[in-house]
Parts: sequence; C-alpha cells; structure tokens
Amino acid sequence: MSFGVTDNFFFNMTIAGITLPVEPRMFREITVTQDLDKMVPVFRVAMQDTGGNLSELLPYDLSANSVTLEFGASPVSNDLNRFAFRVLRRFPQSQGMFEMVGMLDVPGLYNFSQSRSFSQSIKTTLESIATEMGVSSTLVSPSLDYVKTLVQPNWITARWLGYLQNRLVGRGGEFGWRCFIKNARGQATLVFRSLGELFSDPVQYNFIVGERAFQDHRPLFDVQVFDNSGILNHFGPQSQKYQYYDFNAGVFQSNQETSIADQPSLTEFHLVDNSDTADGVPILFGRSTSFNPDFIGPIQTAYANRLLDSVQMWAVSPGLENIVPGDIVKVVFAESFARGNQYTYQHSGHWMVKRVVHLFDTTFVTRLLLVRTGVDTSSDTTLMPVQDQKR
Repeated sequence: MSFGVTDNFFFNMTIAGITLPVEPRMFREITVTQDLDKMVPVFRVAMQDTGGNLSELLPYDLSANSVTLEFGASPVSNDLNRFAFRVLRRFPQSQGMFEMVGMLDVPGLYNFSQSRSFSQSIKTTLESIATEMGVSSTLVSPSLDYVKTLVQPNWITARWLGYLQNRLVGRGGEFGWRCFIKNARGQATLVFRSLGELFSDPVQYNFIVGERAFQDHRPLFDVQVFDNSGILNHFGPQSQKYQYYDFNAGVFQSNQETSIADQPSLTEFHLVDNSDTADGVPILFGRSTSFNPDFIGPIQTAYANRLLDSVQMWAVSPGLENIVPGDIVKVVFAESFARGNQYTYQHSGHWMVKRVVHLFDTTFVTRLLLVRTGVDTSSDTTLMPVQDQKR
C-alpha cells in the first residue's frame, strides 16, 4: 500500500512482503508510537477488510507477522522513517474490520530468559547486547565506560535492561537513566543515557504555539499544559527520604535522603516553593549489596523520574516523521514576541519529548507529550531556583 493525500504525506505499508493496494478511506486508525518509558516503538492499524483478504485468506504464518511502515511529511521526502514491526495480536471482526497491533521487531528482547554474566565495561556490555538483538546503532553514555561485573539472572533481556536503568550509577555519579530503542530515518538505535546528558543535547526543533510557522519555528496547536506539582509534592517536594539495611555494617539506615539541589533541569525554577518543606513517605529498599552499597543511584533515579512529570504539555504538530523521545525542543508563545520577552509566558522555553504519536488520516500529524521539571519566568517568584540547569 502506498499513497499520498493532498500532498500532505507519503505512506507505505507492506505485510508479509506484499504491498497492499488499498485506499486511505479504508482506514479507521493508523498510529505509530514511541515513548521514553517504553522499550520499543509500537503500532496499531484498524482497516476495512470486506473481502476477508487479511482475516481469512492470508495464512497467519511467520511471514504474516512482518509489517513494514514507511512514511514522510511529503511524497517527495528524502527523509522518510521506516519501521520493521512484528505483529503481536490481530482482531478480525465480523463487521468487515481488521485490526492488528505490534511492536518493533527486535529479536531477543522479549523472546526468552537467559542466565549469564559480563565482566567488562558496562558500555561494552550494552553495545554487545544491542548487536545481539540486531540493533546496529547505539547511544550509550561514556560515563558507563568502566568495568563492572553484571549478572542477568534468568530474565528476559528487556526486564534486565529495565533493572539496570533503575540501579546504575555513572562514573561521575550520573543517574536518572533512560533505556529505550528509538527509530529515526529508518534506523533503530539503543539509547542508554542519563537525564542530565539528554537535557544537555542541542535543540532539535523550534516550535511556536499557533496555527502558522514563524521563521524557523514550526506551528504547535491544540496545546494543553498539565501542572502535576500539587500531587507530586505530597511525596516530599524538596528531598526524597529512603531507608535500607546496610549488610556490611549490620545497621538499618533510616534517615537517608537525596536533595532536589542535585537534580538536573531544563528550567530556571523547580515547580516547588521555597516554603514547602513537608516530609514525604520514605522509600524502603532491601539490604545493601556490592552492586548497590548505599542505594544512591536508585533513589536519585526514582526522585528524578518523579520530578520529570511535574509539568506536561500535550500538543499537535504537522507530521514530523523523525522526531523521537529524548529530543530537546524549544517552545515559544506567539504573544511573547509582541511583548519582547519570551519568558513572560512561564511555559515557554526548553522541553524534552517523552512520547511521540504519529496519526494518519486524510492528513499526517504528530501528537507530542513534552515534559520538564519546572518553569521559566522573568517575574518575581518564591519557587526554588534550579542548581543544575542544563540550558
């Protein structure tokens, strides 16, 4: 299947190596989603199948599980993104509709459990696992280039990578790891980097809130901002307490904490008031091990994950085929140009892409979930200034 609609986009879909001759009006839903908190991209397709070609005539053998989606913002785009998916479930319906869902085809990620160990640098271990899974490109933090013995205890690789994401500490004390496979320009890449490193990346896209582009700013519309700080701050706004049993010393450590001052941010202020010193519920870890002797990595990562959802922005852009989770974007409001100060609007500034949802109908749009830990403002405020601002 290959079509362009009003010159808005190009889309091609192949199932079991067969290009299907269908029309856009036959589709009820086509979505492709990438998420910072999900290991791999996923897709969903719902379409008319009145002749039963997909639900009855096509055998559900191994080749039928192979679905390739390729799309771009225009029919002549040289910057197409291509996904090789594996079907997980199909939903043939008696009303002549056929639905299927699946995820990026990464062999060995979810297929089977393994027991093994690695005695080399963590960076080398992660890169070798990517090669094992058929992922040729990697972005692994250089702070993980130190030798550490790692054991995979009869887990699937996806579960083990998730464990490492929550437990590791970089050579320079880095924390707040993100491990996921992104897909851009037809290439899958294993990413294992800290939030501080992601926050320091160059801006990939400039957006202006409004229906029209302005200079090098792409339009961003249907904007919704969610301030979650009122809920999250009940867990302890300025620090996160934790407890664990120190096995070597034989002592229960009950009054440990990590401070918000150690947390990186894209903004000038955390969405935490200076006067809000309420204590939250401490996190209870188990006994210490040689892998986590003081649990400083896990607690800082847990705290960073909570702060990251302090402010969220949902917005829609004309189709951006190669935007991916972890990208840094800059958002400005049109009215701020007239006022001569972009920080008049506290939600202007830098954001990180957390989720990307590509939607195809008669047009191609990309729905974005943007996140950050606070706000930027030129007004007087009692909010806490950020100590580790990355922009």
